[in-house]
Amino acid sequence: MFWDRPSKKKVALVALVLAVLGTLIFAFWPRPLSPMALSYRAPLFSWSGDRGQSLALESKLARDAELGQKPEAPIPTAIWFPFSGSRDLAVLVSGLVGDSSDDLNFQMASEFVKANVPTLILPSPTHWSFAVHRLDRAERESYEASVQSLCEAYKEMLARSELRDFWGAGGPRRVFLVGLSLGARHAVSMARCFEFSKEELSIYAVNPPVDLKYAGKTIDRLNRGFNENRARSYLVGLFMTMVKPVAWFLSVDTALRPLTPFSHELGWLAGASFAARMERLVTERPLAGNGVETRSVEFSFDRFMQSGPVTIEDFMEELAFARSRTKDQTYVLHAEDDFLIRSDDLLKSGLLALGKKATIMKTGGHGGLAFEPPYKQGVARLLEGSAAP
Repeated sequence: MFWDRPSKKKVALVALVLAVLGTLIFAFWPRPLSPMALSYRAPLFSWSGDRGQSLALESKLARDAELGQKPEAPIPTAIWFPFSGSRDLAVLVSGLVGDSSDDLNFQMASEFVKANVPTLILPSPTHWSFAVHRLDRAERESYEASVQSLCEAYKEMLARSELRDFWGAGGPRRVFLVGLSLGARHAVSMARCFEFSKEELSIYAVNPPVDLKYAGKTIDRLNRGFNENRARSYLVGLFMTMVKPVAWFLSVDTALRPLTPFSHELGWLAGASFAARMERLVTERPLAGNGVETRSVEFSFDRFMQSGPVTIEDFMEELAFARSRTKDQTYVLHAEDDFLIRSDDLLKSGLLALGKKATIMKTGGHGGLAFEPPYKQGVARLLEGSAAP
């Protein structure tokens, strides 16, 4: 019998079988990841597909240039994916401190690209290149100014020869506004930019922070946690750096499994990373150091969330207008364990009133859903729901 006389070879064989089974279970069992671990799929993800055509936005710093003051921030750019024969346009708005060329934007845009929908990716007005070149200092703390700046950037891009010649005088017939995180909130707010336009408009918002004041305070709290526990945070960050090269082989979810117990550290790293990148709007200088430490531990995100329609009540009004302007073609994808919302925010915000056009997942964290089948299904529903009769 096999077990009558155990030998080293038999033990090694059993160990190998158990290891293979364990790896398969570990890789494919339903994901037990924490919300924070799910949120870190985006930083671990590296896009290797089509990166579109980069189009420079105009700089509004003509006066500074005349005075000989040259900012260190590069000129902001948009990304353009053209597809002949279509009069549609998907406009993706980057999330907080996001650039148009961020990998996550390409991941989200790929669903429209595969459907042969011309796609334009805009940077966030909180990205330092955009803010420094297109917003006055006082405007950088105004949510209303950020929405207006996005509207201006959109119109500027439509006037560019690359897009103007693409459609001719008529312009796009249908426009899909899409965003993740703050970009999702911006997408909802930008419905007012189309109040008097002729385009058929639809909106798809993924993980919109419905209460920006709460989101700002949360990021401040996480940044303080990082400053108080840097050693622990750095160890987890080091592990993430080691995981990234193999994430493509194991899948990002699988590679993140070992980080599940470290939700606090992941949260601190997220808050510190947001704060460090946001601080460039204040200093107008490139990041120093490791990209998670601010020059001042007193830096406050909350200061950037004080002006404009930033409360949950404001969001409800903007959502109502968006539904009206889009003729109820406003879609939302959210997660109950998103760390930038309170447990009852989804109920208060009016998102559930969207009915079947709102997909609320139990898990998904903040940003993780962009990699999930529900996002792809949402894009398909968006394109189908906005189809001309």
